[in-house]
Amino acid sequence: MSKKNDKKPAEGLNIKAETTESAKPAVDSKKEEPAISTVYLGPSILKVVKHGTIYGNGILPEQLEQLAKETPAIMKMIVPVSELNATLIAINKPESAEGRIYRAIKEKYKEVR
Repeated sequence: MSKKNDKKPAEGLNIKAETTESAKPAVDSKKEEPAISTVYLGPSILKVVKHGTIYGNGILPEQLEQLAKETPAIMKMIVPVSELNATLIAINKPESAEGRIYRAIKEKYKEVR
């Protein structure tokens, strides 16, 4: 029994099997980072956010996002859970940026509890 064509199609047509840039699958240049849980370490703000609140996958409630638009420094108090300890230490140092931001937010929103 003879085999009719045991050559690969590219061999039979004398076509290079190399891939070119345009033939490679498209890769999104803006790689999505995996969503991580974050924690709010600023002072509690009545009816908006409590100190220590954890947000799964970094998704913030609309009220907090609106408040952050008014006071962008609030976003500095929302950190990945992995940075919780280091940020708390920094907040307790009066000369640190985190400590100054914490006190500024606390002063601005006197209804802290």
